[in-house]
Amino acid sequence: MLALVGIAAIVVGQANEITAIDALVESANKFSESNPKAKKMVMLQQGQWVKMLKDSDHLDGDQMAREDVEAVVFAWARGGRTELVNFSYPSQSGDSFVYLTTIYRADRSLAFAEYHYSGFSPMEGRVTRKNYYSPDGGVLKSTTSWTDLDGKKLPATVIRENSSWIAELFFGMPAYPNIRMAPYVDLLAQ
Repeated sequence: MLALVGIAAIVVGQANEITAIDALVESANKFSESNPKAKKMVMLQQGQWVKMLKDSDHLDGDQMAREDVEAVVFAWARGGRTELVNFSYPSQSGDSFVYLTTIYRADRSLAFAEYHYSGFSPMEGRVTRKNYYSPDGGVLKSTTSWTDLDGKKLPATVIRENSSWIAELFFGMPAYPNIRMAPYVDLLAQ
């Protein structure tokens, strides 16, 4: 009986942490939308992180991702600390991106990561994975949704056929457990 009470307490604690993270995500999103001037921008260009001067520095004249840009980071800081980071990788063709949005707590530990891929064919569709993290870095909750371009759930066969390369794609995106570990963090402070 005592073990069941302990398990229930853990479940309630996790639910409370997830609710707190949802509030943090909402607050960070509202802040980023209402404070565009607080945005800092960097890009990985030929293996070097460089500061961007304007939103479009990573695009060519046709508004496609430049071939020499490997990744783009838009970050918002509040009170001297980075809170929300949008990280994107352009596709090889330069016409699409894979996105990772991370939200950090006041202690700079990772609270939330949302991975997003949107394909162009109806059978690629959209894939979104949301991970909630405890302050010590453990995953509290993880969900993945697969939809077609109209928002309808994709058939299980399509999910099975694409799940390994999507997992590999998301796995390679860095959701740093602490924002201080990000190789571009010094550029964001400038």
